[in-house]
Amino acid sequence: MPVPLFPGQGSKQTGMQVAVIAVSIALCGYGFQSWLNQNSYSAQWVEAMAGDVAAERNLGLLYEQGLGVPMDNAKALMWLDRAAKQGDAVAQYEAGTFYYYGQGVPQDYSHAFELFQKAAAQDYAKAQSNMGIMYLYGHSVARDYGQALTWFHKAADQGNAWGNYNIGSMYLNGQGVPQDYAQALTWFHKADQDVPEAQCSIGSMYLQGQGVTRDYGQALTWLHKAADQNVPDAQSAIGSMYLNGQGVMQDYGQALNWFHKAADQSCPMAQCYLGYVYENGWGVAKDMPTAVNWYKKAAAAGNTYGQYQLKRLGY
Repeated sequence: MPVPLFPGQGSKQTGMQVAVIAVSIALCGYGFQSWLNQNSYSAQWVEAMAGDVAAERNLGLLYEQGLGVPMDNAKALMWLDRAAKQGDAVAQYEAGTFYYYGQGVPQDYSHAFELFQKAAAQDYAKAQSNMGIMYLYGHSVARDYGQALTWFHKAADQGNAWGNYNIGSMYLNGQGVPQDYAQALTWFHKADQDVPEAQCSIGSMYLQGQGVTRDYGQALTWLHKAADQNVPDAQSAIGSMYLNGQGVMQDYGQALNWFHKAADQSCPMAQCYLGYVYENGWGVAKDMPTAVNWYKKAAAAGNTYGQYQLKRLGY
């Protein structure tokens, strides 16, 4: 596919065409970042054309991603909101994520739901998947596994990997459907090229023998794929394998290393493991204050094991 031309390179495209092309090229790896660096006027030029819905959306994405301009959540949301009000599905979805996560604005599940719903009604798969999340966790709506599954299937039918992954999770946990490990594994595999959390789930199923014969080699392979992409649950699981000598030589140093990687990303299970390691002095000197500190972090995140350990220790 030929690379589109930009102003100053023999292009005769209109301003609006360049505005629409801009983010597409950035996302497709056509060197848009380099072009922006060489053309400092580009973002201001796009902004001047921002009366057009596509330009408003693309300018919001430029500020959101820091492409050619300083990353600025406030400006990103301002332009995305403008495009969203004109009915642009991508802008509605992107603006919704700002409100969902409280990114530069107070967290507002209700407004996020409204924006996701508008984008989902236009068959925007990412928004459909997020609608499923809203119903799965009861964010601004009553928890409804049936609705969650319906929305995840709408997204999955369009090839959305997160839709596939979330359907797998519902089968794994028996949420709105009978627990079915075989179905869970099937859906996780549909997502495993794009969603590292799916790789983690597959690895965990092999580690625990859920729907498959327990296979530590397969578990480690899949968990490493996810851990290399900084999925904390995968890092914690690898740490547990080194701690217990499952498929690897028992190695407290390696276990501690993996637990710290996960705990530094606020993984409660890894924080519990660290508490356990420091309490028992496995590969480190026994250190009860440090152990208690890790248990407290896990307990504060709602982890029942961390809460149990604190109660056992009299805290």
